[in-house]
Amino acid sequence: MIRTQITIGMFSTITRISKKQLRYFDSRGILCPKWKDKYTGYRYYSFDQIQTGIKVRTLHDLQFSIHEMKLFLELEQAQFQTKMKELIGSKLDETQKKIQELKNIEGILSENSKNSYDLIRETKNSPIIKEIPQLRVISRRVIGTYKDNIHEHLVGLKQEISHRLNLDKFVKVNGPSLLICHDEGYKEIDADFEVAIPVSGPFTNIHPLTQIKTLPPIIAVSYLHVGPFDKVGNAYRLLFQFLNENSFSIVGPSREIYLNYSKDINQFEFITEIQIPIEIIK
Repeated sequence: MIRTQITIGMFSTITRISKKQLRYFDSRGILCPKWKDKYTGYRYYSFDQIQTGIKVRTLHDLQFSIHEMKLFLELEQAQFQTKMKELIGSKLDETQKKIQELKNIEGILSENSKNSYDLIRETKNSPIIKEIPQLRVISRRVIGTYKDNIHEHLVGLKQEISHRLNLDKFVKVNGPSLLICHDEGYKEIDADFEVAIPVSGPFTNIHPLTQIKTLPPIIAVSYLHVGPFDKVGNAYRLLFQFLNENSFSIVGPSREIYLNYSKDINQFEFITEIQIPIEIIK
């Protein structure tokens, strides 16, 4: 081994990146070792990679994704200062949004000694009237069954957002996924509905069904349902009872906002906000 080669152990010590993390970065095409021994598989780095390694460690600490780190280093090498500033600004916006979300949670928890799940279970039985601002979304409107099509098209929309064409333009998810029900009543088959995801940035559609649109602002009766999606019917029953008791007129398709939907969450803890646009009859 010649003197200009740095072992992975030494490089780890210098950059404060673990050997496991260095191997992971290598597998993802970032901070790859300059040499690899074809017989032993040992990795060796050069002295001129130290500065890059320190930058990668800093970006990682700032929670930049692998793609964002790659993009930052590429922009830096090409000396695209404006694009670098845009990337940093986008990350700052994302961080500030997370901070605000945590502050909101802190406020709820600090006002009540009960856990947040109990709070949600109590408040979900009280419909409220709220103003919903306009919302810029990407969406797909389809005819089919809810069970077979909602998840499929939401996954498809997320894949479009993560497409290189959109990642390079810093397109970001800007809120929870939602469903817009265009039928006047529930249909088991041939239902007319639209799945949507709020986004920011100059989105380019990949799928022919995908469109970008702005949902209009509405006044809505809102209700939180906690539990499996197939039990949401009871929530609608309570909502319509509330509408009738208060002489509200429905003026648009209902929306279901999937506030915490994830395959990692127990279905009995799913939180769905139902919004029904109304006109108040005086």
